[in-house]
Amino acid sequence: MTPDSNQQHILFLLQGLSQRLIRVLVEDSRKFALVAQSPITIELYLAALYQAFPDEVARYFQSSEPLAKLSEELRSIDLSPNEILPAANSGDLQKILNVKIEDALVKLLGQVAEAAQTRGKGRSDLPQLMEALYRDDELTNRLRNDRNLVLRATGGS
Repeated sequence: MTPDSNQQHILFLLQGLSQRLIRVLVEDSRKFALVAQSPITIELYLAALYQAFPDEVARYFQSSEPLAKLSEELRSIDLSPNEILPAANSGDLQKILNVKIEDALVKLLGQVAEAAQTRGKGRSDLPQLMEALYRDDELTNRLRNDRNLVLRATGGS
C-alpha cells in the first residue's frame, strides 16, 4: 500500500467507524500492543472492547469467561504512557508511534466501515462489528480454537 492509499484507507475507516470503536483501537488496544511489542490483533481488540464495555460485549459470546480472562491478562500490564515508552524499548520513535494492526483486523474493520457507507446511516458501531465478525469463518474459528471465544449464533440477542 502506498502512503497515499494508506492515508485514504485510514480516512475511510475513520469516517465509517463509531468514535468509541476508534478510541478503543487507537488508545486502549494500541497501549497493550506497545507493551506486548506485538501488532493489534482481533483478540487484543476484543479484550480492549470488553474492558471498555463489558456487559455490551459479553452478550455477543456464549461465555464471557474467556474474555474476562484475556482482559485480566491485559489489565495486569495496564501501564501509564510514561511506563509504555521504556517498555517499547526500541529507541526508535517511529516504531513506538506506529503500531501494526494485523491484516485480518484491518480487513474486518474495513468491511464494517464500508457497510456504514453502503447503508448511508452514519457510522458502524459494536453491533455491526460483531455481525461482520460472526460472518468471518476464519476469525471465528481462530477465536474459538485459540481462546475458547464462541460467538452467539443470534449475534448478541
